[in-house]
Amino acid sequence: MTSKIEHVQQRLSLRGYQTLFSLRSREGAGEQAALQQFSSMRVAGLITFAADWSAEAPWVKRLQGDRMPVVHVDPLRVSHGAVVRTDRESAMRQVLSHLRGLGHRRILVLGVDETGVYGRQRIKGLELGCQELGLVWGKDLILMKPNQETLSDMDYGWKAASEVAEMRRRPGAVICLNDVMAFSFMRGLSQAGLKVPRDISVVGYDNEEFSAYTDPALSTVDARVSDLMDRAVDHLLEQNVKKDNPKKENVRKKGLSKRETRLIPQLVLRGSTARARAKNNN
Repeated sequence: MTSKIEHVQQRLSLRGYQTLFSLRSREGAGEQAALQQFSSMRVAGLITFAADWSAEAPWVKRLQGDRMPVVHVDPLRVSHGAVVRTDRESAMRQVLSHLRGLGHRRILVLGVDETGVYGRQRIKGLELGCQELGLVWGKDLILMKPNQETLSDMDYGWKAASEVAEMRRRPGAVICLNDVMAFSFMRGLSQAGLKVPRDISVVGYDNEEFSAYTDPALSTVDARVSDLMDRAVDHLLEQNVKKDNPKKENVRKKGLSKRETRLIPQLVLRGSTARARAKNNN
């Protein structure tokens, strides 16, 4: 979140805007209080992160009536405003395509929880990828039971590595929820006497700075956070121009007129993935 805020602040300051931030829980009352405060200050626009706004909520209707420019980044549920979101479905399809191209047919997904919006988006991408690549859901690709013990991602990755190492038929590749979990998982495999990627290929998510310096360097998904924030700022500035001068249509950049923009993540290939060994596919 910090990197997102910093990027937005830098972009808007270059255009002469001062940025205000409010970090709130996802309780409706907290969001409502923040929005009322911003509205009373007559802010020029609003960027939200992971918003969960019911169309029937009175404060959402008031915001819409005020015509305040709003851009939602990766919202959980919204009824109006421009939307910029990460295409997690595409990310998972890219990962599966890469692993299948290396010959992997037994793939384990670690830490992805279908009860959350983002988790469901990833799972949908995995399902589509299986269909495209001829993999059987539940046989060739298996979801490992998500973290139900409120462990940290670091602890969960370590524990999962121990469980995978003891499997009679181990997967040839593992897709982790994030880079932290992937790092811990690789360390756990090493502790159990297994080598990455010789015995198991591992893919993370987020392209954290440390991921290039793990041993081996971690293959991961770059969500292109800076590009995502650039799109959000562009949408916000465009809405401000329209609000101030609705007839000035020539300032609209190509592609910004769409209500929703999906940004396709980039698969970053490093040393933690390799061709499948024959015994890992039997």
